[in-house]
Amino acid sequence: MVSPIKKHIFITSFVIAIGIFFIGFYFAGIWDDLRINQVNNDLMENGLDTMGIIIEQEFLSTFNATSCGITESRLSAISKNLFELGKQLLEYERKGLLKTEEYERLRRQYFLLEVRAYSNFVNFIKICDSDLNVILYFYSIGQDLSERQGYALDAIVNREDVQIRVFSIDRDFEDPTVDVVKSFYNVTASPTIIVNNEYKKTGFVSIPEILELVKRKL
Repeated sequence: MVSPIKKHIFITSFVIAIGIFFIGFYFAGIWDDLRINQVNNDLMENGLDTMGIIIEQEFLSTFNATSCGITESRLSAISKNLFELGKQLLEYERKGLLKTEEYERLRRQYFLLEVRAYSNFVNFIKICDSDLNVILYFYSIGQDLSERQGYALDAIVNREDVQIRVFSIDRDFEDPTVDVVKSFYNVTASPTIIVNNEYKKTGFVSIPEILELVKRKL
């Protein structure tokens, strides 16, 4: 027969354990909300910046004027921010740090911004005859080849001898706009890269091969 003292100790320990569990759960929820708010704020800022560029281009087009230098600077800042935000979102997903519904909504916002920014870059390069290069990258989460391709593209973005902007989209993400982009480029497998809106490569593409594709533009 269990003594009253031991029984009391057992019940007290059990209550404390349950309390610690719920406290941990509560604070995990708070951290989730903080992460979501931060990502949401970053997406809103990028969305406003992108909208500003579109309005700027429409305004200048109306008056037959151009501002290639200013536009390039702003586009580069947006692409850099989106690049960092994309890595952050991917890291959150790998660690399961965000709530599913909120995370999917944030991802949709992010990919739509990626498509818009990519389109703006392609249009800018065409109008301003820029020596910038742009790569659209389709990947699959958890796929070894996609991870290798991602590391290769990260290395290229950080090079100083060539100017390349990379926009990444989860090929498996279900969204009408993303589907239109995949259909336009006939993307059916991961990883796939589109270099300067001209060359499509499916499967892992090494850094030297990517640089060779970029040189064809010159």
